[in-house]
Amino acid sequence: MKVLFGQSLDGCPAPSHWMGIGHLVCGPSGLLGALEVSLGIPPLEGASDLARLISYREAAQAWIARSGDAFFRASFEAENLSTSRVLLHWRDELRLAGWSLVLEVEDDAPPRLRDLAGIEAIASPEAVFRFGMAERIERILAALALGENPGLESITVLDFPEALPTLWRRLLDRLGATYDSQLPDRALAPEGTALHELQKRLLETEGLSPGSKIAGDDSVVLLRDFSEVGLSRATARVIGDLPDPADGVLIASADSLPRLNDALVHLDLPRFAAREGTTAGSLSQLLPLALRLHWLPFDPQAWLEFLLHPVCPVPGKVRFRLANAIHDRPGRENAPWREAIARAREGASSDATLAARIERAVADWVNLPGHRREEGLPGTSIAATCRKLSEWMRSVFTAKKISGDEEAADWFSLAGATEAFGEACASLATVSPIELERLVAAWLPTAGVAGRTPGEMGGPLAVSCPDQVLEPVPRLLWWQPTGSTARRSAWTQRERDWLAAQGADLVSSQSELEASEGAAHRALLYATESVTLFVSTGETNEPGSPVVTRIEAELASGTIREASTLVRKEPVPVVPLPEPRRWWRLSEGGLLGPRERESYSSLSKVIFSPYQWVFSYRARLAGGSLTGFRVLDDAARRGTVLHDLAGALFAPEAESPIPAVDWTRLDESRLHGWIERAWPLLLEDRAAHYLAPGFESARKSLLHTARSGLWRLVQNLQEAGVTEVEVEKFLSAVPFAGGEISGRIDLIVRSPDAVAVVDMKLGGHNPRQLELAENRHLQLAIYGHLLGSTEEMDPSVAYFILAKGALFARSKTFFPGATTVSLKNPDDASEWQGCWREFEQIWHWRRAQLDSGLIEVTVAGTESDSPAPLEHWSAREGADYYNDFDALTGWPRNS
Repeated sequence: MKVLFGQSLDGCPAPSHWMGIGHLVCGPSGLLGALEVSLGIPPLEGASDLARLISYREAAQAWIARSGDAFFRASFEAENLSTSRVLLHWRDELRLAGWSLVLEVEDDAPPRLRDLAGIEAIASPEAVFRFGMAERIERILAALALGENPGLESITVLDFPEALPTLWRRLLDRLGATYDSQLPDRALAPEGTALHELQKRLLETEGLSPGSKIAGDDSVVLLRDFSEVGLSRATARVIGDLPDPADGVLIASADSLPRLNDALVHLDLPRFAAREGTTAGSLSQLLPLALRLHWLPFDPQAWLEFLLHPVCPVPGKVRFRLANAIHDRPGRENAPWREAIARAREGASSDATLAARIERAVADWVNLPGHRREEGLPGTSIAATCRKLSEWMRSVFTAKKISGDEEAADWFSLAGATEAFGEACASLATVSPIELERLVAAWLPTAGVAGRTPGEMGGPLAVSCPDQVLEPVPRLLWWQPTGSTARRSAWTQRERDWLAAQGADLVSSQSELEASEGAAHRALLYATESVTLFVSTGETNEPGSPVVTRIEAELASGTIREASTLVRKEPVPVVPLPEPRRWWRLSEGGLLGPRERESYSSLSKVIFSPYQWVFSYRARLAGGSLTGFRVLDDAARRGTVLHDLAGALFAPEAESPIPAVDWTRLDESRLHGWIERAWPLLLEDRAAHYLAPGFESARKSLLHTARSGLWRLVQNLQEAGVTEVEVEKFLSAVPFAGGEISGRIDLIVRSPDAVAVVDMKLGGHNPRQLELAENRHLQLAIYGHLLGSTEEMDPSVAYFILAKGALFARSKTFFPGATTVSLKNPDDASEWQGCWREFEQIWHWRRAQLDSGLIEVTVAGTESDSPAPLEHWSAREGADYYNDFDALTGWPRNS
């Protein structure tokens, strides 16, 4: 076999003269892999990057404990994983340089090197971090020393010997390698072109002639733009204008190809084969999502993200039902949770295979053991979860392979990476939440799975760096030339001298700089017709590119051009957004007839926001599933928690873990004591997100509201002589002018000789007072009509504002402690009957409009030219604040 080797050639396309059987183009990973296979050397088990990092961290921690004054102690205590990563990189660099990290005379070594040698000495001989690239080279050298034949006919090395670490030089020399940079010895571009003159100067040893500029032409062009978006569009335009794009080679990092593809697609040009960053892939997100399920307190949002992820090991019949249950009542193993699983099992009762999958998923994922955050997650639990996830991924891989799915390889790769993550963590006693996040972050770049874009024929060949331009190309395109790959050395001169005395020869920064410059020059020298560079002038932390600097210095100013001149700028006609209109009219009447059964929520829309009633109940529009599947701290969630707490106090459920209490005998301190006991149990069952990290402030605020608000409610009920409370009672349909109406009432409170309806609100005390004063308290009037029609008696009505602990009513007939409002119409002092009569009048007016196809759009920025028959029933400003359809009603001109 003939091998062409270079430090940057892993994944490089083979040049035309190096194709065919018996030829290999490779970098370090490719060459070591090929030699290990040919020599029969087994792979090092469990030596993943993460496993080596964890192993080295343990050794470094042990050395700190022994030495007490290691140079890296402060950094290690602040962030041990990142510190260990740097130390391990230094260790591998020293091993490749030829130092064994064994001290013959300890006092002679510089302090930092002494600490690194101490880590090496204190670790077990079987420590995983010892299985690095240097150890792989040494195993190959040992096999070659025994006379094993690697089967290589020749090996050609593009790099300068001085740019290679010592162990690499030993291996290559042992294989009989020849060093040939394969730089052209003459300019390949046509004479008389700027590119030809530039190539001649690159080949000259004396370099730039002061004051001498090459006249520019189209053979060398440097296009620049502030924005990478504009630059990518210009790149696509240049590719599209090439006589034959397939003759070109594009130098671009793998991360930049997706952006370039976006620009190519707009011009209907062939795309490059590209992969999104590993962390962007839906498959690679699955492991961190699964591991988050272990943490206690139960985190509803984490579970929703896992269950609703595009790929999930839980069958759809379980996960979607369970997601709905968690969203509606955030808690684990509560009644909706159990019902969701029971319904899934029932739905699979006729399918034995599906039933088995459901039982496996429930055992593996739904019943996943939890661990408190402060105690940490055992490494064995991490390994077990990774193992289960890996097994499921392999089963998916098998199915996809049989069906010929091109994604099958991704599933197989990630299954191995997931299992390797678990094996790397298995030895850890416990892992804190933040440490687990860091471990996952360290693992993700190596997971090897991301979104994939297949390449299309007809475009330039894409290579990731200038080192991979290995033969003459007519047109060279270079996207965002970067600074030199040479890095600042981590070692002081004293340390380098000491290492040299031990036979360890570190690669110098100068050698790295010369190697980087040589690769860039080779790419430019191989261009036979033109070179186009694309440079962003926007803010960047990257150092300036020596290639760009050299071209700017050698060529006249006409070489530098603005990329925006290549982007076709066609005027876009101004299309104004539709403005809100107060009225819509349907071409046909009779399409908006009344519903057979209404409720307060639907009737309030009819009266105050008719267009929302039309969208909701006649057009049947609703928000998509993605709009509402978040468990947040908002007014609706807070109100629900306080309603549930009131329900647990006044009408406790038989099987509830919350203790029952006789509220009629409670004073304030005893009520607060009951709330302290009931609060965590209620949240765990119905609002577990308030127990999760990040919700501490919201939880305390809500508890304060519960303590103060609930006591004021109990006071009012005790003063009114209430003996019975019904909570969330549903009243069946009763007739009204437009058909039937039904509803669910927050509180029905009864004294020995009277009854009242109380609707609890989290806030909004000013609007509720105004409603009562103007006789527009429609919700209470509807509930009064429902209860009065059902029980043939006239109930009193009131609003209770939880946030203020205030009870508002139109009179003190039932509640002597209520805050009464000043009635706008003193002639009507009824509790709710007058409001009901006015509502029926307004309802007939609205129905006449809807029956004729006329819809009032009560949105901000419009004014009504047809007021309601009763002025105080007109829609108020902000009536559409809670509006799911604001994107359908138009935009004000100044929006």
